[in-house]
Amino acid sequence: MFSTRQHEETEVRELLGQACRSLRVLCVAESDEVLIFLIETKTHFLRGFLDAGLLFLDEFRQGDTSEELEDGETFIRLEDTYPLKGKTIVAAEMRGGAFRLRFQDGPDVVFCEENEETRVRVSTEPN
Repeated sequence: MFSTRQHEETEVRELLGQACRSLRVLCVAESDEVLIFLIETKTHFLRGFLDAGLLFLDEFRQGDTSEELEDGETFIRLEDTYPLKGKTIVAAEMRGGAFRLRFQDGPDVVFCEENEETRVRVSTEPN
C-alpha cells in the first residue's frame, strides 16, 4: 500500500523498476501550467502536485479522469508525445524544488515551480 506523502526532499522508491503505463498532466488549457500529474504503473496509480517547494503525492483511483475536468482544463498524455510508455523508471525523486522522473533509455521528466506555477520539462536526450 502506498502512503500519502508530503516532502521537500524524497525518493519515491515504490516507482523504481516499474514500467510506465501512462504519465498524464492536468493543465490550464491556455498555458502550460500543470495543476496535477498522474503516474500509472502496473502496481501504482499516483496523483501528485507541487506547492511551495513541496511534493504532494498520493494513491489515486483507476479510471477515466476526463469527467473531473473543469472549464479551461485539459489532460495531456505525455506518453503520446515522448517515448515513455513501457520505459522503466530508474529514478523518482524530489530535490531542490523539482520532482524528477528518469526513465531507462528514455527522457527525463521534471516538474518544477516557476513564478508560483508548476511546469513540466521533458529532455529530448535519452539516458
